[in-house]
Amino acid sequence: MRDEAGLSEITDQPNRIVGVALVLGSALCFSFAGVLIREVETANEWQVVYWRSAGFVVAVSIVLALRHRGRFFQAFIDVGWIGFVGSLGLALGSVCYIWALFNTTIANAVFFFGALPFITGFFAWLLFDERLRRESWLIMAAAFGGIVFMVFGGLTGGRWFGNLLAAIGIVGYTTLILVLRAGRKVDMMPLLCIGGIIGGGVAFAIEGGGAISLHDAVVSLALGVVSVSFGFMLFTLGARYVRAGELSLLSNLELILGPLWVWLWITEVPSNETLLGGAVIIGAIALQAIITIRHPAGA
Repeated sequence: MRDEAGLSEITDQPNRIVGVALVLGSALCFSFAGVLIREVETANEWQVVYWRSAGFVVAVSIVLALRHRGRFFQAFIDVGWIGFVGSLGLALGSVCYIWALFNTTIANAVFFFGALPFITGFFAWLLFDERLRRESWLIMAAAFGGIVFMVFGGLTGGRWFGNLLAAIGIVGYTTLILVLRAGRKVDMMPLLCIGGIIGGGVAFAIEGGGAISLHDAVVSLALGVVSVSFGFMLFTLGARYVRAGELSLLSNLELILGPLWVWLWITEVPSNETLLGGAVIIGAIALQAIITIRHPAGA
């Protein structure tokens, strides 16, 4: 029995390595959202949401068509009602995130999502009995301390409306992460397409996709294809192998890279508190990546 457990531990390790790599890759993709938003010249929030959703849906649909071929439409049915709930969470989170990026600093918008590991970890434990290791809770506490330090130096320059939208977006993304973990035995990628259609449909009903410059349309499409679609596809695949709390903690790499790209590209300079707090978060993410690789996420 002991040998069988050891063998299971060894054979499961490649999956955990893949899971960590996928989640970190998704964070890298997500981190480009801020700098792309700052490149928008005249388009408003709803127009960006619409064109970003259009690029997102097309990219995910192509991948789904290649993955499922003749079972393309069946794949949407397979996600079930829980997949639809997850798509609503995605639509809410992504729309609020775009609005937050327009109405506060990039640093403020991404810092709010540092609370995700605690929220998702708690609800995953409550709903799925998905227990985190004691080391993971300690690492999340350290990361949260870094986030608080960053917020102390970064939120002072933001606006309350954008910060509120970011907080609402957390509710949507928490729902999405919990759904991905609950349905990890099924390909949940179709819910990304449904969520993009819902978000884009709402934006089109309110504002429409016209009256936008070619430059802004291209930037918004790039946001949907490069940052959002690749990011969420990698995130969805990684969710099969990583616990909910660890999943959102590893994705906190975006908290560092997002403001960094904006700093380097547009000179939206972060404060000293931001830099120091970011160093703490990077250390926490590195430790969590090692722990996640060494210990299984459970069945």
